[in-house]
Amino acid sequence: MHHALNGFEVHLIDLVGFGFSGGTRCSDFSLEDSHENIGAMLQRFRDDKPAFLMGHSMGCLITQTFLLKNPNINLAGVIYGAPFFKMAKHA
Repeated sequence: MHHALNGFEVHLIDLVGFGFSGGTRCSDFSLEDSHENIGAMLQRFRDDKPAFLMGHSMGCLITQTFLLKNPNINLAGVIYGAPFFKMAKHA
């Protein structure tokens, strides 16, 4: 909300099975579907404004893997909040 109130165009993805989306909690998750959702969202971005992707927690992992599979995406930057990139190893 803060970003939109300060002149940024903001698009959000609520992953299926998480947040306020439909679906059974955490059971319908697919990395490939999440990548498709990011790609569809990027098509809605305006060409006349710099584009940033922001991921939070597991969204950081999804954003990073999307960018690794799509290296030609033109972004002004990427923002990671509370990144979840890997599980800690148990001793």
